[in-house]
Amino acid sequence: MSHDVREIGVAVIGAFVAGFFGLWNAILEMDILDQVNKKLPPERQYPEFSRTYRNFALRQDYRTLFPDGTLLRRADRVKLVALGIFLGGIALQVFINHAWR
Repeated sequence: MSHDVREIGVAVIGAFVAGFFGLWNAILEMDILDQVNKKLPPERQYPEFSRTYRNFALRQDYRTLFPDGTLLRRADRVKLVALGIFLGGIALQVFINHAWR
């Protein structure tokens, strides 16, 4: 098998797995947004499909409204896993480039 094919294969697998966790994180954050909007009055609700709101304000409202809520912690963990897989994939790619050349 060619070195280029291995490198591309590792990159594709890493991107796919990191993308899966990234999508999972996006779904969790949409759930956070929905839960917070259900508790807020209409004039204070965050827009559904716009990122014009401040993410820190949404996170603070979630913590205030759901002090025992685990959804935010789960979303943060999933985000860290996605970032770790992405960065680990880059490190693995650099290692592969140096090991096989």
